[in-house]
Amino acid sequence: MSEPEPAKLNRKVVLALVILPVWLFGSTLVGLWFWTQRNDEAPEPAKFVTEIDEKSLNQELMKVLQRVGIRHTGSEAGRTGLRRMAAYIEGTLGPDNAGYRVERLLGPLSGEEAWPIVLATLPGGDAAPLWVVAVYDQNPSSGGVEENATGVASVLAVAQALGGDRFERPVVFGFLPHGYDPDAPVDEMVELLGRRKGDLEGMLVVESMGMGEAGLLVSSTSSAAVELPGLVEQAKVVDPGAVGLDGGDTITSVLVESGVPAVRVSTRSVVSGEESDQELPDAAGHASATVALADLIRRLADSGKSSG
Repeated sequence: MSEPEPAKLNRKVVLALVILPVWLFGSTLVGLWFWTQRNDEAPEPAKFVTEIDEKSLNQELMKVLQRVGIRHTGSEAGRTGLRRMAAYIEGTLGPDNAGYRVERLLGPLSGEEAWPIVLATLPGGDAAPLWVVAVYDQNPSSGGVEENATGVASVLAVAQALGGDRFERPVVFGFLPHGYDPDAPVDEMVELLGRRKGDLEGMLVVESMGMGEAGLLVSSTSSAAVELPGLVEQAKVVDPGAVGLDGGDTITSVLVESGVPAVRVSTRSVVSGEESDQELPDAAGHASATVALADLIRRLADSGKSSG
């Protein structure tokens, strides 16, 4: 008696057994590629969005003034303060806290050391980005409160408050190492910043946010810079001479001279050489101005396509 022949597998079954694993493997690779591309292009949303309030803003300010300390290139203590300030900004806005992907641009050498330009970008639409910057050093001869601990604290607070929002245009929060120390390489820093910034809608230079009762004041030595859509509805535009901005040696003026459409945002005039700059601001007034700054940024960041 002959043995039965083994059953022949259906050709379609054979093809399915071969093709299905290959298809699954290939589709998995394609899916992983798209996933990594998406995550490379879009930073994670903020992990902790913190509303602006008087108590937390005052705590932020005191950390800058007491924990970080003096911030200039003229002494080892001042240089240490600059290092601490940069590290504090990165830690506050970084992935473990506000959730931003923080970028460091090495600043120009001052002696044998350089301090970073720290950038944190809030993703948005395809309109030209809005930049919001604060200088984190100080003049060695002053207390460094209004120039510029109040400005740094305000921009940090606004970045944390807006971290979960998405606007028509990206918002780049920038922290610059030089601007008030007369011996620091400000021009070289601005040149480095110019190579990175690309096209932008405008740049708000935030400083001196603690004193004053007139709300936000905006000014620039460039008449075109104060024509940002929505600016006049949210802040009072003042003549640069009225706030001491026409001297040519302020950070806003230097940026304008380099071709940046920079606008100074503050609550008072430029700190004069005779001021000690040690008086702490009224906490409620500082908080109110910072909330107004957040509203201004919302308005400008949602103003649609670049007018330029």
